[in-house]
Amino acid sequence: MDAEKSRAYKNLVAEMQKKYPHFDKNSDAEFFAPFIDGQYICKEINLYTYWQGLDYAKNTPKIKYLFVLQDYGCIFSDDEGTKNGLETIRKINSGFKNTPYISKKLNGSETDKNLIKLFEILGYDLNKRNADLFFTNFCLGYKKNPEVKTTCELMMKDAEIFKKLCEILEPENIIAMGRKTFECVYKSLTGEDNAELLKFRYWNIFLENHGDIKIRLNGNPIDIIPVAHCGTHGTENRNAYNNLLSHQVRDWIEIKKFSPPYNHKTVDDAIGSREENFYNFLMQLLSERNLKKSDIYEKADMSKKNFSDIKLNHIPKKIKIVQIIFVLELSIDDAQKLLEKAGYSLSPSSDFDLIVTHFIATRNFDNNEIDAELYKRNLPTIFSEK
Repeated sequence: MDAEKSRAYKNLVAEMQKKYPHFDKNSDAEFFAPFIDGQYICKEINLYTYWQGLDYAKNTPKIKYLFVLQDYGCIFSDDEGTKNGLETIRKINSGFKNTPYISKKLNGSETDKNLIKLFEILGYDLNKRNADLFFTNFCLGYKKNPEVKTTCELMMKDAEIFKKLCEILEPENIIAMGRKTFECVYKSLTGEDNAELLKFRYWNIFLENHGDIKIRLNGNPIDIIPVAHCGTHGTENRNAYNNLLSHQVRDWIEIKKFSPPYNHKTVDDAIGSREENFYNFLMQLLSERNLKKSDIYEKADMSKKNFSDIKLNHIPKKIKIVQIIFVLELSIDDAQKLLEKAGYSLSPSSDFDLIVTHFIATRNFDNNEIDAELYKRNLPTIFSEK
């Protein structure tokens, strides 16, 4: 257990508990603390956390997916579903930690039912608790009544607490469900509106066309993944009133690319999964082009011995591999793959690498031209002495 994270989370829960007033039907406030029948019923950051994320302060696990919804709704009504849900929370608070958040008898709302189906796509069974999931609503207050409209302005009052929560959890990914939730999540963590969302305007068009949304929070990379709400109205809107969940299923399949599974249980398993090495891939490239080894080491200004040493896993310097790439006139994909197998890359933050990338991508393998371009910018040349 990470004692510092545990302490920080407990302090944040205490901060949340003090923020909202106790329920008063005559109050002008629209959101209240989860204080029911003289009891503060929420011991986590949010009642939704009881589903996934329960006892984070005791375990402080690594969070792969932080799932964020807009708000929990109203807990002060007398409808049967609300009362049964709160009774479940009371049981958990009393020590019955294995009590399911959603019972088989009352299998949750339409949103919850669909979430169970969607998280199955990511390999999770929401009928049990998963150590690397954490659920919360962005808005940490509870509606005075179901008719209260949750606006971005009201939600952003919890922006500071939400950001602190993310700093504690350090999630790899944040799944933001619904437009308002995504807007608030992004703005709270970056301090600005998402430019792509403003550009596309319509939520469905944005969901179809946005690029990867990557941010850094205190040095940690996070992918923010916007998805359509999977309640009745959100599902109808995303799927054009037919074949319910079909578009959302496709959206969630795309989520898997952000966190490919790591399946190696031991170091031996990891080493056993090693891909072909640099030398073998280079030999494959030569064979595909009907070239001999001498075609490489003569044109790339290498000695026969230095080329033979590659077989012994003596990896050439990066600039020598770039020479080989030009000799073989590789595609940008094969060029990047060859460099990766040697432990190198073409960085978008390096002028040298950007020039090399440009020449490869545009299929210009003229040695003199690239050296002239590099020399002009006072960068190391590849084929000639500077």
